[in-house]
Amino acid sequence: MKKIITLIVSVAILLLSCVTVSAESVANFNITLVSETDKEAVITIDFVGGTGFSGLDFDMTVNSSKVKVTGAEKGAGFANFESQGGAAFAIININSDPIKATALTLNSFRIVDGKDIFRITLKKLTKEKLTAGDIVVDVTNCVDSAQQPIRVSLTTDLQGGSSAATTTTTTTTAVTDKTTEVTSAASTDTDASELTNSVDGTSGEVIDIEDPSDDEYVPEDTLDDTDGEDDSKSNTPIIIAVVAVVLAAGVAAVVLVVMKKKKSTDGE
Repeated sequence: MKKIITLIVSVAILLLSCVTVSAESVANFNITLVSETDKEAVITIDFVGGTGFSGLDFDMTVNSSKVKVTGAEKGAGFANFESQGGAAFAIININSDPIKATALTLNSFRIVDGKDIFRITLKKLTKEKLTAGDIVVDVTNCVDSAQQPIRVSLTTDLQGGSSAATTTTTTTTAVTDKTTEVTSAASTDTDASELTNSVDGTSGEVIDIEDPSDDEYVPEDTLDDTDGEDDSKSNTPIIIAVVAVVLAAGVAAVVLVVMKKKKSTDGE
């Protein structure tokens, strides 16, 4: 009974450990709406908790019919961490399409004084309120201090945004897909089996290939050998039968001789 209880407790501890590791392996980010008027809006990309990152890359696209990015800079939160946390680097390029941003730190990022990593200024082309579909951030890479990929949870303050969008960022190696090649090879074999004739490579003549579905088709190995090359194979069963008969006759003769000799001995 004690062994069973110990086993149950061990399994429970293991499951709790897995849950804890899973919970800690998520870095939480948020698109924060700092301010908005009819002409301008300011947003920040904030780290709001979870596993501290050491590497972060993301792409950002905007609805060009409603807004235009006019400025972007390192956030105050990241700058404060940089001043106290050692080597750190952050850059955002608003001239690329999509806009690309990168943040690197020697030690895992933590909130020191402020949580904003990037601060982005937008010029509004209409008076409509910004929605989640107008600003889309796609995290392409997020790693911890050991350069191991960690999951990302991204939320937004903009209207119509989902409460959370969790993604897994992993580095994968491209593998050549052999499916197409195999399918092509199979199709080639199928097409070859459907041919009704082929060309002799030496003479260039067309040679008919027998169709097994034809009623008149007779496999070559069932035809009589006119050259007599396989006569020895066909005669083998006959030879064996003759030998068997001869041996049987010999044994019978020996038995008769023995019996006759025994009778003559008994008569004497």
